[in-house]
Amino acid sequence: MTNSEETRDAEPFSMPKDPGAYSTSNGSVTNGRSQACDNAKSKLLTSTNGSTELELIETNGIVDSDCNKHMPSSNHQVPDQNGHSTEAIVTTTNSESTSSSNSSTTVPPVLALKKICGEETVKTFTTTEGTLVLTNYRLFVQEKNAHFNIPLGLVELVECRDIFFVHVHCKDARYMRVSFHNNESAAEVAKCVYESITNTNEKEIFAFAFARKANEDEELKAQLAWSEPNFPTNPKERFDYELKRMEFNVDDCWRVSDENVDYSLCESYPTHIIVPSVMNADKLKTVARFRSFKRFPAVVWR
Repeated sequence: MTNSEETRDAEPFSMPKDPGAYSTSNGSVTNGRSQACDNAKSKLLTSTNGSTELELIETNGIVDSDCNKHMPSSNHQVPDQNGHSTEAIVTTTNSESTSSSNSSTTVPPVLALKKICGEETVKTFTTTEGTLVLTNYRLFVQEKNAHFNIPLGLVELVECRDIFFVHVHCKDARYMRVSFHNNESAAEVAKCVYESITNTNEKEIFAFAFARKANEDEELKAQLAWSEPNFPTNPKERFDYELKRMEFNVDDCWRVSDENVDYSLCESYPTHIIVPSVMNADKLKTVARFRSFKRFPAVVWR
């Protein structure tokens, strides 16, 4: 670029009193804010990377609406034809920038919890990593990249310790620790879970809620074979029906135990139970003596 070209590109101009008009050194006047902004950009822009725009403002702070779309940066002084300085703002074009008024809103996470028949939410809690949902059937924990389902019947112990942490111990040797923002929230979660796993109210226990809802759902009743006219009503016949439906091989790795036919082995177990074939009557009695309420391991569902 020659010296004459540099002088022509940097032709000075003056800021008139009318904020809607700009005059150059040759006396021409341009009306309209947008046109004035365009002229200023074409005459005074000397950026080397092509990403900088120059916008003119008056000392009272009026800026053209079409030019005020970028992030503000440093101020520069541009001399007019009389040698006086006119304040200008150099801004960097950024298509991703937004004004402070358009602040982003937080969208609540979508839970991966799919409730089953009769399942109802008891309470929802916010953890440091996501969300914890307590229902009448399970303890559901969703974090950023994973979620966990723990049926309440599987929970052996729940306790609040280590400050802000709830520890959940399961009967299948699984263990989970959930952190909260304060100790009050952690203590409330531990209390609610404990009340759920020790609840004896028939109206609130999931098995009874499931039965009530299933009786109202004809499709589910068909899946459970409850609507069949020949559905067995005798407990032993119903047990055999379910055994066949779930396709248990009782001739190999499983067997049907009738040692509890008089409820002498375990008062809270049914008369017939599916157990591993290697567990004979003596072994079941031995194991039951070391279990809480004599509830030895047995098949529940498949």
